[in-house]
Amino acid sequence: MPVTLSHNPQKKILYITVIGPLLFEDFFAAMEQISHSDEYPPDIPTLWDLRETDIQGWDQTFLKKILRTRKEYGERMHAKVSLIASSDLAYGMGRMFEALSQDAATPQKIMVFRDFEEGENWLLAHDSKTE
Repeated sequence: MPVTLSHNPQKKILYITVIGPLLFEDFFAAMEQISHSDEYPPDIPTLWDLRETDIQGWDQTFLKKILRTRKEYGERMHAKVSLIASSDLAYGMGRMFEALSQDAATPQKIMVFRDFEEGENWLLAHDSKTE
């Protein structure tokens, strides 16, 4: 699986790194692991590092499928999520996901960043339940 999870208990952030293609099955497996961990709470702020992700198979249909699946994990609805994307295409797809998330009327806050530290600082700057 091209997805690895790493928890930093001092920062209280979960880091998810994706290398290569991210298939829906990989996303689903990561959500299961996040939601059923004894190591951290399911609403932990999460940074998805997509800088080395192959997003060639992503489109609006793929993103909407992820949004529908995300609703099955209600315990994550108040977790802040930052997406780190370095390429223009990945950043654009991340912004589309951010917009679709807002349209989905979920309380989860999602922001896309090009810079890792900026995305991490956004997670650290606020309580995970507030903006």
